Amino acid sequence: MKRILSVLCASVIAVLACTSALADEPKRINIFDEAFMREYGLCDAKGRFSFRSYDWDGSTCYVYLSDMAVYTCEPGRAPQKLCTLPNVPENFYKLEGALNDDEMAQLYETVSYIVASRGVLYGYNVYSGAWGVLDASGIHWNENRLDFSCLFHDDFYLEDRVVRSFMTDQELVVLSNTWDDALEDFKYVLYSFDLETGKSREYAVEGLYGACRGADGELLCLLYQDEMYSLCTLDLTSGKTTPVDVAVDMKEPDDDIMGGLGGLAYDANTDAIYLSANGKVYRSLRGESFEPISQVQTNGIVGETRAWTLPDGRYVILIDFDDGMQILGDNNINN
Repeated sequence: MKRILSVLCASVIAVLACTSALADEPKRINIFDEAFMREYGLCDAKGRFSFRSYDWDGSTCYVYLSDMAVYTCEPGRAPQKLCTLPNVPENFYKLEGALNDDEMAQLYETVSYIVASRGVLYGYNVYSGAWGVLDASGIHWNENRLDFSCLFHDDFYLEDRVVRSFMTDQELVVLSNTWDDALEDFKYVLYSFDLETGKSREYAVEGLYGACRGADGELLCLLYQDEMYSLCTLDLTSGKTTPVDVAVDMKEPDDDIMGGLGGLAYDANTDAIYLSANGKVYRSLRGESFEPISQVQTNGIVGETRAWTLPDGRYVILIDFDDGMQILGDNNINN
């Protein structure tokens, strides 16, 4: 009898300890913010390293920092250095004169952006057109080259700003931000680059304001037209767009204090769409109306603001580099 009571007591203690651990587990986590980067030495005498490129795949975050190193990180764990990549020529950002042959050769060995897909990390160089797989040994360039000329213009030698990248089995898809003389403003453009032929293709998406991975290999796009937000899907094969029948009306009119609207993400496991605005994260489940599920700092948020979902259903957003990446669960709207 004593032995049975002893086992029961041990079980109760274990359950209580487990419950306590869950209760103590933070409902939100910030990674790659100021405190996180200083804690793990991601800084030098000048300050914390800055972001060059970043992406998520599953529960793994990949960050390419200004020390030219790529780091991996999972929520609640310390970042791990994956590899260090070649640096750009010393005078590359001075915008004065042309690079000599040696400097151009050096530039062509660098990685401009990283993108992750299905457990594989890729890198690409917008100047040489090279792309390849990244691992602990560095970048392994593929023989095929991509034609990134659509990202460049005669009056400036730096490329259009690449907002986000998506890799598929057949192509690299890039969301870029470019100047439009007719509009006298910047606009967003989606291009794909065939991994075999290198040829580029521009998609016609009117009012494009942001994009993320959607269902069945499509992209989910955030649109802004006539001072109204909406959503559509983009079939990368046909180029056809299809409106998503969910109202995007959570942004409060004339409310600039809490920022704009953005942080579009999609969770295929639950068929849920996420957006952030008004200091809140909103979720639309299976085509239903958006409902607030969590609080988040949205000052500075715009349509292109990147967000992701994790396999456990949490939502990740990066709005301000000082705050880093905010990892949020639901049901903490009042916290």
